[in-house]
Amino acid sequence: MTPTFSRYDSRSPIVDAHVHVGLDKYRSMEQFEGDAQAHAVDRAILVQYMGNFDNTYLSSCVRRAPDRYVGIAIVDVSQPEAEADIDRVASEGTFAGIRLEARTRSKGGDPYRLWRSIADAGLVASVRGPLEDILDSSFTDLLNELPQLPVRLEHGAFFRFGEHTSTHLDALLALSDRPRTYLMWSGYYDFSRLEYPHLDSHAFLRATLGAFGAGKIMWSGDWNRNDLDPGRPSNYFEQALHYVENQLSFVQQRDIPKIMGTTSLGFIAESTCLAEGPNDE
Repeated sequence: MTPTFSRYDSRSPIVDAHVHVGLDKYRSMEQFEGDAQAHAVDRAILVQYMGNFDNTYLSSCVRRAPDRYVGIAIVDVSQPEAEADIDRVASEGTFAGIRLEARTRSKGGDPYRLWRSIADAGLVASVRGPLEDILDSSFTDLLNELPQLPVRLEHGAFFRFGEHTSTHLDALLALSDRPRTYLMWSGYYDFSRLEYPHLDSHAFLRATLGAFGAGKIMWSGDWNRNDLDPGRPSNYFEQALHYVENQLSFVQQRDIPKIMGTTSLGFIAESTCLAEGPNDE
């Protein structure tokens, strides 16, 4: 049965901003497509998981339906050929960005050289925490040095509810004034101390919505939760799908389509590497 939404315009696409698929650690693309169809999720950003530098499978998943899927790749930033790998990823036509940790720095005179290569290649950056690295002054300097680079902070910037403080939150909100810095709402099951609907997250979500605005916040349904914790209830993806509209009354109706889809599409559109589609050569 296709889900119904009480406060959501069904003409707007639902985009899951962060999905892992694979052949071993995570479930396959076919399994995600089945769940996406069952829950009326129109599109997804397929994100490489940490430690896997082989983006072949991810690229093949995008190629099967490039109108619905786009990839975020990982390169081994510790290797001297990392910059060449970034250019290669950009040339494939299936990837919009590179995933890397906030602490990533290059050796030599320019610590932001790899980040600069991502920007020069026309890619976006999908950034992992922990929060302390995102709030480090050197990361703020990076954002100031490369204002042209679209950056999204994954999983609520790895803010842990009940552990991180208002000081941490204020520092995170200070990053919102950069027009190309986005925030992803997801990962509550890991960062919350409470079960769904994760009431301890609501103050954080309200504050970040007020600072970043719905045009820079994107949703993910944490489809991979059961890959990481198979003992958990299997309906978490369905719960997450309705979380914004049913549990967050402070989100205005006009903002729901942005958070649930169009912000993700806008973030991906910042990449210049997808205009001509996948390169089949």
